[in-house]
Amino acid sequence: MANEKNLIPLSERTKEEQREIAKKGGQKSGEVRRRKRDMKNAAKMLLNMPVSTEQMEQNLKAIGFDEADMTNQMAMLARIFTKVMATGDVKAAEFLRDTAGYNPDTRLKEAEFKYEKDKAAGMNQEVEDLTETDGAIYGSTQEKDDTV
Repeated sequence: MANEKNLIPLSERTKEEQREIAKKGGQKSGEVRRRKRDMKNAAKMLLNMPVSTEQMEQNLKAIGFDEADMTNQMAMLARIFTKVMATGDVKAAEFLRDTAGYNPDTRLKEAEFKYEKDKAAGMNQEVEDLTETDGAIYGSTQEKDDTV
């Protein structure tokens, strides 16, 4: 832990020092963002490349993949799938489920978000008393009882 006696609060620094510190922070932040972006792009490129070995290609053919779909990403997902089926690995099964978009927690959060968004827009509002509406559509309640 840093010696707090050596730390100078930003408010006690001059405007020029504050500006210089902020400038350095902004530059470093930009470097980190660019590095993360480049890593993300490299990962996407690797995953989208065609499979590199005959063994992977044969494995994907055995499962039923078309040659056009034989990418590293498909090979990885197929490998995870076979691991789940062979060993029952729960973590691998959850990863595969989540990747496919079937995570129940995520689906619930998305449904709640949509509900709140619609509610804010005036949709999905609850109606307390529908007797007048029912009467206008179906007739009075006595008429409904007589038909049974």
